[in-house]
Amino acid sequence: MPNVHPLIVHFPIALFLTGVGVDALGWLLKQASLKWAGLVMVLLGALLAVPALATGLAIEETIEAQIEHIPGAEEALEAHEEVAIPTTATLLGAALLRLGLAVRPRLRALLGLYAAVALVGAGLLVITGYRGGELVYTYGAGVQVVQPASPPEPAADND
Repeated sequence: MPNVHPLIVHFPIALFLTGVGVDALGWLLKQASLKWAGLVMVLLGALLAVPALATGLAIEETIEAQIEHIPGAEEALEAHEEVAIPTTATLLGAALLRLGLAVRPRLRALLGLYAAVALVGAGLLVITGYRGGELVYTYGAGVQVVQPASPPEPAADND
């Protein structure tokens, strides 16, 4: 199976984090268009976290085999997985609460709960992304090393 995880993970990060920010502005400025945009981005970000998690879990064994000889790498992979699962659940919970707010916008208790869960989700998402980046940039997880081509031999001088 090709590693599509890196192609997918950036969407929930960008959409959810931006959506929470835009949504907060919408509620603070009482702008329906910002609330609508925030709702759409939060929902899309949370929904796309599911395939991001699924593709990450699908390539786990391949990555483990690649990094097993690197000290600390397997622990880093486990730490990434251990935070990715609750992150996805939290994002989905925030999305459901935000959907509830779309139906009942005047329910202030729901707004406070949504804000708290969304902020926790955003924090977990940042940690998950950081740990994923650490796997790639520190331990080379998922990176295919290609040997550079040898430089051409200098032409022989026929003088």
